Amino acid sequence: MGRKNHFLNAALAMLVSFGSVISGVSPVMADELVEKKPDELVEKKPAVFIQVSPPKTQLGELTPGKTYSDKFIVQNVGGGRFNYKVYTTPYYVTGDDYSPVYNLESNYSKIKDWFTFDKTEGTLDPQEEETVSYTVTVPNDAPLSGQYAAIMVETGDGNEENATIKTISRVGIIVLSHVGGETKGCTKVLSNSIQTFMFEPPINASSLIENCGNVDSQVSYTMKVTPLFSNEPIYDTTDSPKTRDTFPETKLYNTQKWDESPSIGIFWVEQAITFGAEPSVVKQLVVICPMWLLFLIIGIIFFIIFWLVSRAMSRKKKDQQSRGAEEKK
Repeated sequence: MGRKNHFLNAALAMLVSFGSVISGVSPVMADELVEKKPDELVEKKPAVFIQVSPPKTQLGELTPGKTYSDKFIVQNVGGGRFNYKVYTTPYYVTGDDYSPVYNLESNYSKIKDWFTFDKTEGTLDPQEEETVSYTVTVPNDAPLSGQYAAIMVETGDGNEENATIKTISRVGIIVLSHVGGETKGCTKVLSNSIQTFMFEPPINASSLIENCGNVDSQVSYTMKVTPLFSNEPIYDTTDSPKTRDTFPETKLYNTQKWDESPSIGIFWVEQAITFGAEPSVVKQLVVICPMWLLFLIIGIIFFIIFWLVSRAMSRKKKDQQSRGAEEKK
């Protein structure tokens, strides 16, 4: 009896532990949550957590010989004090997935040398913020093209004293601009496609955009999904399009997804890509058919074919038997 109770208790403990893992809370953590009151459940913040605002700024068209001013905010949203420094780097992208590059020197990143900050160092206590002002002085011989840089805010604080590997926390503000003059805006849609048949959701559309000019341009994407026998969209991003910046002499691959797509259905899907006043629109019939349903349909088709063939052969056999009986008479 004792062994039986011991087995039952062990099994119950394993079941509770498994249920706790499935729910994402360990048994120890569950006990701690029961003992603590809701107002005591305070999220522990990392010692160093830098945040900047805004994350991106568009300076627009710059004129050689002119000076432009702007500012940004550095925030300490962590739990410890840290020192920080401010500097600029080149900014560009590589590949059609637009992986950021911060060390590529080119005619498109000359602007990184045109910045002057009112402060390049500072100290922030937890939940404290500071405003940093800067000016951009455009030289008379500035390249007449897009200009891109990143304003970096960096700290090496927060490392353990005995740590063998020191980490650096860094955040950046992307700066977009172009020097007026012989600028050329050019955008091409190389592909605009929608997957028409899929075994599982979500419904998705993809595109490849080429910026063939020498300045950045903004592209917006929308998706609309309508049931096969209806005119009322069940998913529509027309009022809140997705926007992305494209950079000179690059190609940008982009995807759109309806994450809440049903697992079965037939829909009309439309993707619209807009740059300037020229939209590119594609509309496709999309079928979502799970693998099991496809096998079921194929099985039913084979069954119907087998039944029809068997029936035809049976009729043929009966006709032959009828003719044979008549010949014997």
